[in-house]
Amino acid sequence: MSTGTNIIYAPVTMPQDIAQILHISGTSLEAVCTSQAINMWAKYKPIEYNKKGMLTLAERASRNFGIINIPTWGNINKMANFWFGIDTSSTNAPDIGIQPIYWGYQKPSGYKRLSDFSEYPVSSNRYGYFHEAEAQIGRSMYGEYTIDSQGNLRIIFNHGGLDARTIRLDELTYPTAGFNVGNMYFGCLLRKVGQNDFYAVTGPKISDVPAYGAYVDISGLTTSFNGEYEIFPMASSDQIPFTSDTGQMTNGKWIALGEKETVGIGATIVRINIREQSFAAYRDTAQSTRNLFVNLTLVNDEYQGGLGANVVLDVFNSSGSVITTVTRSTTTTIPAGGDYLMKTQIDMGSLSALRSAFSVRAKATPDITGSTADTFALTTVTDGPSPYT
Repeated sequence: MSTGTNIIYAPVTMPQDIAQILHISGTSLEAVCTSQAINMWAKYKPIEYNKKGMLTLAERASRNFGIINIPTWGNINKMANFWFGIDTSSTNAPDIGIQPIYWGYQKPSGYKRLSDFSEYPVSSNRYGYFHEAEAQIGRSMYGEYTIDSQGNLRIIFNHGGLDARTIRLDELTYPTAGFNVGNMYFGCLLRKVGQNDFYAVTGPKISDVPAYGAYVDISGLTTSFNGEYEIFPMASSDQIPFTSDTGQMTNGKWIALGEKETVGIGATIVRINIREQSFAAYRDTAQSTRNLFVNLTLVNDEYQGGLGANVVLDVFNSSGSVITTVTRSTTTTIPAGGDYLMKTQIDMGSLSALRSAFSVRAKATPDITGSTADTFALTTVTDGPSPYT
């Protein structure tokens, strides 16, 4: 086996090399195959499968490459009510049931196979684990959009998942129906802030999403449509023209592809961004206080007046339940184009209350009044200590 900076090449034989890519200290089979540092979007990674020997690509695909808890609905109105947070009761819960954390990754609890980190049979490309894999559909490419003079609007989402070692949506199967997600249409739901009504629209098929980004086109708009909107990307079994009349959409199939976020359409929205690559949470088992160390970088991309931010940190246990919440604030103003490294500790009381299977979610809110939007990021807890402490 050989490795690159963030890549493992087949065939895999050395757990020490895998541990180096994952940036973990443990080198046992158990440690590398169940590490919280494994990237869930990597195609070649350990998954739960009742087999001792090497897994073929088809066998991995039959388990959706380890991806679980895909939030799916058979009623678009229930999906909108749940995902927008209008009504998150069991009445509107996904068909897969209520799961606190969606788009999860099921690590192996039975057989642990070092060979899961590489393809089988091995091709001339020697594909293996890719530590920098990204979800195919990301966040909105822009925080603000403008309706053109003809009443047209294109909303576009960042596109990842192009590398052959990364899971693509068209390689996944709809959880409760068994058909390929690639045959569904990429779409978007929009809800004007402060209102319960929402709009639905679809674009190209998931399998036809272009490399520059997943998009939806809307036409016939006027300036009365301007405002702040919560949006989130989805996949739809049917094409949907831009509409707010969704009352009959009760027998299709829909998947929420990302978290909701706020954008401005013909309006200026102020936000503090979280640089997700720097967001990290560590537990230090040598610490008697059993603190959880959290580091994140806040970025003021464009607000000229300078910004501060309030950050809410939720700590989830392995079942997805919030076990503690703390609030932290910046201590200096972040100038336009500047950033701020927040280093903080969360006292978890005892080691029994803290596990590396936990996760931390951050919500950053600008500390000014007016048209502002929250920014969210999620990271898993790893064994530390933090490199910033």
